[in-house]
Amino acid sequence: GAGCTASNGAARCAAGACAVGSCNAGYADCDGDTVNGCETNTQSSATSCGSCARVCPAAPRASAACVASACALACEPGSADCDRNPANGCESTPGGDPDNCGACGRACPAGMTCNGGNCAAAVCCADLHVALPSLPSGVYPLDAGGSTYPAYCDMTTEGGGWTLVLMIPDTAGASYAYNAEAWTDASLVNADVTDPTRNVVVRSQAFFRVPVLAEMRFCMGTATTCLNELKFGVSTQSVFLNEESLGARTAADFARWGYPGTWGCNRVGLNVRAPGATARCRYGIVVSPSGACGGSDDGAIGFGCVSHRGAQVSVGRADTAGVVRNERGWIWVR
Repeated sequence: GAGCTASNGAARCAAGACAVGSCNAGYADCDGDTVNGCETNTQSSATSCGSCARVCPAAPRASAACVASACALACEPGSADCDRNPANGCESTPGGDPDNCGACGRACPAGMTCNGGNCAAAVCCADLHVALPSLPSGVYPLDAGGSTYPAYCDMTTEGGGWTLVLMIPDTAGASYAYNAEAWTDASLVNADVTDPTRNVVVRSQAFFRVPVLAEMRFCMGTATTCLNELKFGVSTQSVFLNEESLGARTAADFARWGYPGTWGCNRVGLNVRAPGATARCRYGIVVSPSGACGGSDDGAIGFGCVSHRGAQVSVGRADTAGVVRNERGWIWVR
């Protein structure tokens, strides 16, 4: 009356002792213990996958798993194995991967980022550069509060991530001089022009929409003759709406813009002005042959300048003697 049984299989009697005769499909007797029979599910055991002692390896951002007797990856939450390469584990994060945005194989259009599994335009070129560091310089869509507009991004100069917010041609005359409304109003000018080589005024939504996260770059004459200033602001427009902010540049720095460096005063910054005089600049240097700001001969070099004698220039030099030198200008922010 002594019978033999085997869990997940069939038992047998050998030399008066019960033993495992055979195991059901997908099971195995890996520990050799007759009492628990075919104890291992080789279809799902990560330590005996498909056969006893076949261990499935772990991988980056994944734990070992066995599915239908084959080793697989159990991805951590928020990760996915989109390239089907177990060696690099669950390499993708669909919540922020522009090549697999929201799901494997769902790529975002060129120049767009992935945010929360949805493709979207970046707010500025700096954010775009961080998300997609291999992007070359060029025109990309930026976010304008729910809609998009094209902007030129410099992705190489000084680490990249610069947004072009304003261009002024050498024919602008006094249209962008210090008191011109163009520095602070809300109008767009040639907003569809994105070519930085064009000698025209360009003020797109980037002037009002792109935040100044760390610094501004002012280029005069050529696109590579530039001066940088550390600055923060909700937009470029907001910077020029603020009061005077003195910068860290020295008079010698302005030699690249043609300043001989022999005059006095040398008041440098944004919305800078000579105390008690009319000489000022939206950005640049106020100078005086008399050696001190506030005299009757103060002049200025930079963007949106006017001399004490009333000479005005959008970009260039407003001389103490009333001479004006017009230049091309570019303003970038990041």
